[in-house]
Amino acid sequence: MASSTAVITIERPAGDVWAVIRDYGDPAWRGGIATCVLEGAVRTVTTQGRDLVLEETELHHDEAVRTFTYAVTAVRGDTLVELGDGRTLDLETMAGHHRATLTVVPIDDGRARVVYDLELDEGFDETFESTSGQYRAVLGRLKRQLEP
Repeated sequence: MASSTAVITIERPAGDVWAVIRDYGDPAWRGGIATCVLEGAVRTVTTQGRDLVLEETELHHDEAVRTFTYAVTAVRGDTLVELGDGRTLDLETMAGHHRATLTVVPIDDGRARVVYDLELDEGFDETFESTSGQYRAVLGRLKRQLEP
């Protein structure tokens, strides 16, 4: 299994940060999302600029410790990506092998740490570096949104 953790400190109280990301059915804060529909624990996300649809299933949600975990359970649409070395990967094969956890941890009254953990099952981690970079970029975007 491949795993990585992206961490960022945001100059806002943990409650303020959690208020932005806690709604699993509204991941607009991540950017790059054209639409999102939530049915039960499954959100269906269509990306901007590409005909790519992700189904992500929420596996765990804990308001008290400000965390949730989800898994990519289906990938449809324009799923083929060039890996840059002559190989092509079908993202559809990643379904069921990708889990992520978001956690907001208070540092003090005015600062919070956001932790975005990624796990990709062994044999399904060809996009690991790219995906890890995307998670870091998402946290950077969140920081820019929330800090004055």
